[in-house]
Amino acid sequence: MHPYKKHYTFKTENSNALKTKLEHYFSKYNFLFEEGYENQFIFFKKFSVLDAWKINPLHWESKVIITLHNETISIRYSNEGNGQITPHAFDTLFTTFFKNLEVYINEAKGFKDCNLFAIKKAKQKIGIQYLIVIVIICVFVFFGNYLKEVFKIKALGYFFIVIGGLFSLKLINSYWINKTTS
Repeated sequence: MHPYKKHYTFKTENSNALKTKLEHYFSKYNFLFEEGYENQFIFFKKFSVLDAWKINPLHWESKVIITLHNETISIRYSNEGNGQITPHAFDTLFTTFFKNLEVYINEAKGFKDCNLFAIKKAKQKIGIQYLIVIVIICVFVFFGNYLKEVFKIKALGYFFIVIGGLFSLKLINSYWINKTTS
């Protein structure tokens, strides 16, 4: 699966309390902080075996590198996904997340409600994608059972369950990768 990588930049006029604001913003979403070079801040989420079961894309393994140069903040973001559904499907969530960071740093406006709404929409999108996977698997199970009866080979039923799962995930992930990269 391809990791999601994005680069954001924005201007700031007040970089005095930048580190404090960044730590506050990312700590709300359980990111860990690692000290970078001068004027560089690194926030990350570690890989977890349970990533496949997390339905909030912000909880997947990811890394945010923020660099302050003059009055420009540069953000490099990468998200590894949950091993099933590509993080490219959640471009809107990640863009909203970093736009809200910009507003929080420059205007000191609240960000929780906007981010919560974007997270809720992302969770709904995950639910719909898993529903599509289940429907495609059911179609393959039906087809596999038909072939199992015709050819009298029991393993065909199991084979088509696996093929249905792999095919549906490949189809969904290809769709989202093509949609966000084109």
